[in-house]
Amino acid sequence: MNYQFELLAITRQNILNELNDCTTDKLFEIPKGFNNHILWNAVHVIVTQQLLVYGNTKTPFRIAPAIIEDYRKGTTPTNDVKTEMVAFVKRELLGTVAMLKEDYAQNSFGPYQQVTTSYNATLSNVEEAITFVNLHDSMHYGQIKMLKKLIQ
Repeated sequence: MNYQFELLAITRQNILNELNDCTTDKLFEIPKGFNNHILWNAVHVIVTQQLLVYGNTKTPFRIAPAIIEDYRKGTTPTNDVKTEMVAFVKRELLGTVAMLKEDYAQNSFGPYQQVTTSYNATLSNVEEAITFVNLHDSMHYGQIKMLKKLIQ
């Protein structure tokens, strides 16, 4: 699993680099024809990790439940998104990877509740969920890069 954690950290660092290369205004800009922005995508990857790994093992979330509700699949950014979310995402993109790695090493997760994702992948255990999180994060990294090109 170490390689999975390495890949996750690399992708999250790439996302962080993209965020750091944008002004705050650009992070919140939604291009015409789209329903979310760069910041939403960055927070969403953290939230999805929490839901797929922690939620499906009934392990307490490592971030506030309100953030999970605001950035889970099917949500769109609201006008009251605060710039404090920029600091949160920059801190937690890598912070939640370190927490996940530590929780996995300490065998903190309970039995996994199988789930089939909207990608049509069935996840039956924590290891499969972590592998899927890598795929999911990579898709959103690509989305962030595309949105960045559209707004610049």
